[in-house]
Amino acid sequence: MIKVKLGTATAAFQCEGNLKTDNRGKCVWDDVLLDDKSIAKYNPEPASEFYTKYDEDFRLAKEYGIEVLRVSIPWSRIFPKNAKDVNKKAVDHYHRFFKKMLEYGITPNVTLHHFDSPQWFVEKGDFLSRNNVDDFLYFARFCFEEFTEIYYWSTINEINAYSEQKNIKAALPPFFNLEYGHFFKQQYNMVIAHAKTVIMFKENKYKGEIGVPANVCPFQPIDNKPESISASNRANAITNWSFLEPITSGEFSKETIGLINDVLKNYDFIFKPQEEDLKIIKKAAEIIDWIGINYYFTTFVEKPDDKFEFEVNTTGEKGKSKFSVPWLWKVVKKDGVKTTNWDWNIYPDGLAIVVDWVSNKYNCKKPIFITENGFGDLEDIKNTPFIKDIDRINYIQDHFDVIQKLNDKGENIQHYYLWSHMDMFSWTNGYNKRYGLFYVDFENQKRYEKLSSYWWLEKSKQNRLDEKINIDELLKKIGKN
Repeated sequence: MIKVKLGTATAAFQCEGNLKTDNRGKCVWDDVLLDDKSIAKYNPEPASEFYTKYDEDFRLAKEYGIEVLRVSIPWSRIFPKNAKDVNKKAVDHYHRFFKKMLEYGITPNVTLHHFDSPQWFVEKGDFLSRNNVDDFLYFARFCFEEFTEIYYWSTINEINAYSEQKNIKAALPPFFNLEYGHFFKQQYNMVIAHAKTVIMFKENKYKGEIGVPANVCPFQPIDNKPESISASNRANAITNWSFLEPITSGEFSKETIGLINDVLKNYDFIFKPQEEDLKIIKKAAEIIDWIGINYYFTTFVEKPDDKFEFEVNTTGEKGKSKFSVPWLWKVVKKDGVKTTNWDWNIYPDGLAIVVDWVSNKYNCKKPIFITENGFGDLEDIKNTPFIKDIDRINYIQDHFDVIQKLNDKGENIQHYYLWSHMDMFSWTNGYNKRYGLFYVDFENQKRYEKLSSYWWLEKSKQNRLDEKINIDELLKKIGKN
């Protein structure tokens, strides 16, 4: 029986703060988040001050049963000015950082790109330009050869979501809105960058394992009407299959390319992967060590109507999210399915859909890591001195049940990373959307255990993820009843 390693996840820009420390260079978010064109409009300083408080956060990880921890190395700290000039202060910092983590017995899983292209790279066109891929490969090679203490590497976090922020949601330069032609061009280049990184890692026989964290939000038809099924297929092809296929199977299916181009005819753009690229993608898929799945929710859709509605919920006020685009699909509410304050459907069975895609639809038999999964909420320690985050506990346990059931049936899910380790800065929600296993008071940077922290410690002692913990007994045990 597989005993899943339990871990938590972070992203450097969302938790480090210290944006001017140790000669750090700007990344794509620095100026944007202070610019009215941004959908976020929040200041990313000081975040959780992870750059200086990592010792305390590693101690909490050790104390509460965390075995593995996802972190990222910010490209803009290592190469702050250009592709080749190394910032030694940052390099020395991360050696100390990893040394301390390993001393606590926590295994790092290190991401090379987590939504944070350096500003100089952005000014060259970011991944929208194929010519820039070599810059990323240089950074990756440097990290592999410099940080030999690392065993688990992740290439690019959520390839589709980063391209979406820039080209669909107008959250990052060049602030395109529903520009699917640019979305696919950039996503394709990022898939190539990922694939070449995997090949380089394996050909140079660097120590350890390498994978990719893929954000997958399955779309399901609201009913059995052919037009609803067609809308869900279109949505999945655009949002999920277009990058999940190449990283798992090493190819693009005719069905997916057909559905993509049916949409792209509205943008005067045709998606046609090149033969030489397909060879690279195929090779990487064959030699990659594991596939990461970032799963939070499932979306229900039907045939779009003529009314155009597109609004992203960035406040936590239920019911604000809207999506109905005449040539795409319409998002609808499914009766009986609860949602978070951000209108995300709480639907653990969607994780099983994604795993089935990877293992069966694309016949990828690589180990699977659940690299992100979590529950964002509105929490304030001033109003509630002890955060009894029972909704978060129930969310995690329901997904644990699905994972255990899948492994019992023969799947190979080896790691689970809760998003997030501590409360952090959110790209589009600032500091009001909290995911952390540990509460952070952003005014004084103090850490506080939530009920989920104690619950997690008990889970870490169990052999099966579907074993239950009595919350009333847990509250009595920790003196919080």
